[in-house]
Amino acid sequence: MYLHIGGNKLISLNNIIGIFNIDLEKNQNNADFLEKFPGKYSGEEESIKNSSIVMMSDKVYYSSISPLTLMRRIEKNE
Repeated sequence: MYLHIGGNKLISLNNIIGIFNIDLEKNQNNADFLEKFPGKYSGEEESIKNSSIVMMSDKVYYSSISPLTLMRRIEKNE
């Protein structure tokens, strides 16, 4: 199964480690970790405000869709 995270981006549910609120970046330790994480990708244009971080085994995706909405989409697919 796949999850639509905004824009034209679909990601595999099998590779998702976690879905987090963008406010996670306010903590400096978290911001440092995400900055060093390979494969950062924004599912939307840079001008769109991101609401969530989708952590995968090899990438971090940013999405304008709220974490709650993404979780509901996952539950709907199960």
